[in-house]
Amino acid sequence: MEYCAKRRAVLIVDPPAALGREQGNRRRHRAEGPEQLGPHWGRIAQRRFVLPRVVQSDPNLNGQLDTFVPSGIIAGVMARTDAQRGVWKAPAGLDASLNGVAGLQVNLNDAENGL
Repeated sequence: MEYCAKRRAVLIVDPPAALGREQGNRRRHRAEGPEQLGPHWGRIAQRRFVLPRVVQSDPNLNGQLDTFVPSGIIAGVMARTDAQRGVWKAPAGLDASLNGVAGLQVNLNDAENGL
């Protein structure tokens, strides 16, 4: 995090494992926010606190579905958008599809998503 703050680099933070387990847990962690990560959080130019974890096929489990942290997928969407559309285009909307993702660990309502 300190490196990202000094270099104005992107920091993608995965959610704690407990965050997706129950509704009350999600609300508590979201209320605390990513600022809990330390003093450098606010100085990082581009930062992403990514929720929730994703469900996708695991080749190590013969293709059975498993839950994974989302940072690699989000970094891939950002890189794909930069390469295809340019760095000035936000990695959002219909062009920012999550390839290979079967679903999300938890579904967020509009209010939770807005936070």
